[in-house]
Amino acid sequence: MNSRGNYLIAFVGFTVLLAGKDVISRYVLVHGVPTYHLLTVSGGAALIFSFLFSVALGQSRKVCSYRAQVVRLILDAVSWGLVAEAFRLLNATSISIVSKAYIPFLVLLGPVLGNHFSRKQNALALGSMVSMVAFAFFSRDPAESLWGYLYLGLAVLTVAAGYIMLRQSSLKESPFIVTATPALACLLMGVIGSMHAKEFALVPDPYWYLEILCGLLIYGLYTASIYRYKILPLGLAEYPTLLTCFLILPSEYMLFGWVPSITYIAHLGLTLIAIGLVVYWNINRATKPASG
Repeated sequence: MNSRGNYLIAFVGFTVLLAGKDVISRYVLVHGVPTYHLLTVSGGAALIFSFLFSVALGQSRKVCSYRAQVVRLILDAVSWGLVAEAFRLLNATSISIVSKAYIPFLVLLGPVLGNHFSRKQNALALGSMVSMVAFAFFSRDPAESLWGYLYLGLAVLTVAAGYIMLRQSSLKESPFIVTATPALACLLMGVIGSMHAKEFALVPDPYWYLEILCGLLIYGLYTASIYRYKILPLGLAEYPTLLTCFLILPSEYMLFGWVPSITYIAHLGLTLIAIGLVVYWNINRATKPASG
């Protein structure tokens, strides 16, 4: 599991799945599907896929730690809700950058989490996080509600905490528990949010098949996480989520006509390079043959 080929497979697989989910989600939302309705259908579909695959593959459905899964359920549900509210109040450009601030944040928390990075790696992580916050500040539309940034900031913290719990679960729990907990959280938050926003509807919509496909991709993402955390530490294992921002730019233009600014592309590119160097140095150190 220490070869560069394994790192490449883990990165590419997770990145492609996440990019597909993001593009599909954006497509159905642009075409009028309510946010919480999408969470309800995709979360329910992900939960069903998790159960069906567990039966087909003979996976255990026994929970090792109920307390950990309750914490995961709450963190994931709150994260889904905070991001949904942020999308309602902020422009997608700010969200796409700032929402990834948990990556350098987890790197900086390395010593607390049992991961040790060099001074250069920590410096690049800190610079990236400051840069993300600065980008959001300078690209902010004065008409945007500050509540949106509060929701987004809280989402960064809850997502980071959720990834910490996800890694622990991926090492101790069965694949069914790893994938079913976030799926259930997505479903519950979708139902609660839909009822609160009075947009809940059980009747099939024109994009139901895309929402179900989104659920399948959510299941695939959490399944891939089991393998990511076996070869990469927290923070670096989330690097594909940053790569996705760049990967989906062509689809953003072709499907939605969105043309990113030069500032956005430059900032995204520099952030990718900075965090990419942190990942590269870690991989190079892990795969370097021991001397003597």
